[in-house]
Amino acid sequence: MVPTINHVIGQQDAVRRFRVALEASWNDSQRLPHMLFVGPPGLGKTMLAHIAAKELGVQLHERLAQVVNSMGALN
Repeated sequence: MVPTINHVIGQQDAVRRFRVALEASWNDSQRLPHMLFVGPPGLGKTMLAHIAAKELGVQLHERLAQVVNSMGALN
């Protein structure tokens, strides 16, 4: 089960910014722009990506930067 944004503990600044982006998307009835999460392992980037997909009701397309060798790999 993927938690919601309200279940995230820690990374308060990242969660706050993420929540603002989600709420702006909902309030404006606009799609959330593409997002790129960067940082060292263990910060919760993948978890936030899964939460974003769940909150927005879309499918997550996850790619590891190490294997992206062209723009076509991001489609």
